[in-house]
Amino acid sequence: MKTGFKFKLPSCRRILAGALLVAAIFLLFFTLKSPITTKNYLYGLARDVMKKSLEIKTYHWYVVDGSGFRVRYQPVDAPVARLVLDTAEDTYEAVNQMLDYTPAEPVPVFIYPTKETLNKSFGWDAAVNAMGVYWAGTIRILSPLEWIENEEEMPAIFRENGPIVHEYAHLVVDYKTHGNYPRWLT
Repeated sequence: MKTGFKFKLPSCRRILAGALLVAAIFLLFFTLKSPITTKNYLYGLARDVMKKSLEIKTYHWYVVDGSGFRVRYQPVDAPVARLVLDTAEDTYEAVNQMLDYTPAEPVPVFIYPTKETLNKSFGWDAAVNAMGVYWAGTIRILSPLEWIENEEEMPAIFRENGPIVHEYAHLVVDYKTHGNYPRWLT
């Protein structure tokens, strides 16, 4: 039985093109109406993608968890992983109260056994000297075994002179401001 009425479903390409057009118009309107909000959203998205990328690259590293931090390390740094975590946890509340911010999830900290491996993680020249770096939602530090010679005094020296508090403060400022801070502060 044939009828004179034919119902045609739109092709998938037409539906997709229409959906993309509507999305583009919405994004254009949203961007023009609130460019700062859009920039903040995109910055946060990029930061989270880079953070997840590093977590994926280091999935095979060992992990020690605390309530505010998650420390990833390689076997050579097993003797200092707990020291790094405890130091970070000890400063967590003080920094949070001072800067009026608490992260939504544990902060990833990565311990690199040598200056070369730390620098390589950023694509830096091997001659660059840094004990720690905040970048893209992560804290990366040089192993205390690499820069503290006195094993007995290592905990006290690391707590007093280590990079954890400094780098964590950078992270908090970055999250609070959505990346809107002067370059000299980084």
